[in-house]
Amino acid sequence: MDDKMKIRHLYDSVQKKYSLLRAYENNFVRDLDVRGKGLDLGAKSEDAKYYEYLDMSKVKEMKFIDYFHSGPNIIKMDLEKPFPILSDTYDFIFIFNVLEHIYNFQQLLSETYRILSKEGSIHGFVPLMWRYHPDPNDYFRYTIEGLKRVMSASGFLEIHVVPLAAGPFKVAVSSVAPLAKIKLMKFLIYSLGIFFDTLLQRISNGNSTYALAYYFTGVKSRS
Repeated sequence: MDDKMKIRHLYDSVQKKYSLLRAYENNFVRDLDVRGKGLDLGAKSEDAKYYEYLDMSKVKEMKFIDYFHSGPNIIKMDLEKPFPILSDTYDFIFIFNVLEHIYNFQQLLSETYRILSKEGSIHGFVPLMWRYHPDPNDYFRYTIEGLKRVMSASGFLEIHVVPLAAGPFKVAVSSVAPLAKIKLMKFLIYSLGIFFDTLLQRISNGNSTYALAYYFTGVKSRS
């Protein structure tokens, strides 16, 4: 999988008032292969915007976590506390843009590992070079090495971390473009950032040192 951006997707994302980060994340999830029983730790329903892009055709059941709402597919619980969920329950778990808001992150990852079925997988996003955004708090930013260590400490295997929207120009325009009031202007600013990072990549391999976010994944062992 990669995070290459198509102009049409970028244009549509700007029309929907998505940030550059959200545009890249939504584009990335198109290629996720998920099946079986799933749990989303970051959304209370399939109304989350990324479900427009996910392939859910192989998913038998989907549950959602929300502390403030209730419903037939919602599990009401506090992510800062041990999960009231049986071990080996879910085949995959989403944790999109959540980990930075959790102070007790190691417990969250360990509990996620516990409730995954054997060979189940976790799929997550975390911001890196992104603004402070409390919801209700904003505690951390994770590096590639940091993600691999905290995932490994919780027992995950086959850990992979992928930079999203990599490059200094994308990082710069993601801060400037939201100031533009006209959608077309915002689209042009984002496009220029992508264009200049593409040029930079051809003469340097330093783009990965800048990234708006990381995608991370890991697998629970068979034993």
